[in-house]
Amino acid sequence: MQDAKVCSNTNCLHNGEPQPIDSFRKDVRYGGGFRCQCKDCEAGYYARRSQTTAGRSRSAKRQTRYRKTKKFKLLNAARYAGRNKEQSRARNFVNKQIFRGMFPRASKQACATCGNPAQMYHHHNGYDIEHRMAVIPLCFVCHKAQHASACYS
Repeated sequence: MQDAKVCSNTNCLHNGEPQPIDSFRKDVRYGGGFRCQCKDCEAGYYARRSQTTAGRSRSAKRQTRYRKTKKFKLLNAARYAGRNKEQSRARNFVNKQIFRGMFPRASKQACATCGNPAQMYHHHNGYDIEHRMAVIPLCFVCHKAQHASACYS
């Protein structure tokens, strides 16, 4: 196993001097199992690329692609549930009651505010144990308005 390696970048900060092997990223696609450029050169490259319009666009596209993956959605759902335990428990409780047939689906009811078909339930009294079943059916528009009025009042 090699102890030192020379960076392939002609403008390397280390001027072609051999560097310790741990200053290169591991990558099995390259010969020897390490990348050709040292970590310092790669960091400079990505910093310069993020300053360009093409670099930002490429990064945004990659982020959008990742956010559509199942992995991201599962991680994000787990993060949300971890941060909002009471909300998640209340929502799960209502969903279980609906599944068991003890509570009607929101889509089978009318919106409590405007009378249009409802799409979701709203925990208007909070998420505590005593209020878990205190929900009202709302459509998307009224639900959004309900939260907006709660935020600004």
